[in-house]
Order: sequence, then C-alpha cells, then structure tokens
Amino acid sequence: MIRACYHTRMIIEHFSVAPLGCNCVILGDEDRGTAIVVDPGGEAPRILARLEELGLTCEGIVHTHTHFDHIGATTEVQRATNAPTMIHEEDLFL
Repeated sequence: MIRACYHTRMIIEHFSVAPLGCNCVILGDEDRGTAIVVDPGGEAPRILARLEELGLTCEGIVHTHTHFDHIGATTEVQRATNAPTMIHEEDLFL
C-alpha cells in the first residue's frame, strides 16, 4: 500500500465586498504561494492588495453562482492575474 502525506498550510480569508456585501473568499496554499478567489463581487483593488499582502498568486477565480454581486470584480482580477474563471455549466447562459 502506498501512502502519501501532504503538509499544506491553508490560508482562508473571508470578507465582505461592495456593492452588496457579498462574501469573497481567498483560499491560499501558503507552501506553494498560490490561491483561488471565490466570488469576487467587487472591490478588485482590495482583493488584489490582499493577495499581495499574503504573498499569494491567484491561479483561479471561482463563482458559486453568477449573480451580479458575486462577479463584479471578476474582469479586473482576471486581467491582473491571468487566472481562469470557473462557473457551473448551468450558469454559462448568464
């Protein structure tokens, strides 16, 4: 039997962003220096600044759903990081 042991220090940042107080989350792997941003609803400069403060590179943007208050900062974050954006296939029409 092969066993693998991984040691990853996880960073979880959870904060509200304008305009409606959507809960944005940064999930980071401190060991690798990478992160995903979940629901960047607004305030792209704040999200990007926090990634920099944490020493993380955004490797992906994930939307729990595509209401406007969850996707508002997507373009800015995507342009600044070149990270792909992911949504559920049933929200593609939106």
